[in-house]
Amino acid sequence: MSLVMNSYESQFRAIVGEDYDPSQDLGAEQARKLSALIFGMPEVQITRDRFFIEYEGWSLDQNVYLSVMVTDDHKAGAKAICEPHNRIGET
Repeated sequence: MSLVMNSYESQFRAIVGEDYDPSQDLGAEQARKLSALIFGMPEVQITRDRFFIEYEGWSLDQNVYLSVMVTDDHKAGAKAICEPHNRIGET
């Protein structure tokens, strides 16, 4: 049971809330916690542009993909995503 409680998906939900809508913006604390969670995943990709940083993380063991876009100062975030890894790239 501790694996379920500490899964990336459950940690994501604890940060953003159970009823999170990906079109909602995130506050500074949520943005920092979510980017730190993703940064600690087994597979990570970080993409920077002029004003934003996109964190993407994958866990094949837990079959999950997480992503969030944050401002370069980590004071806000948006587009937080949590979905099964096997759905990535499907059309």
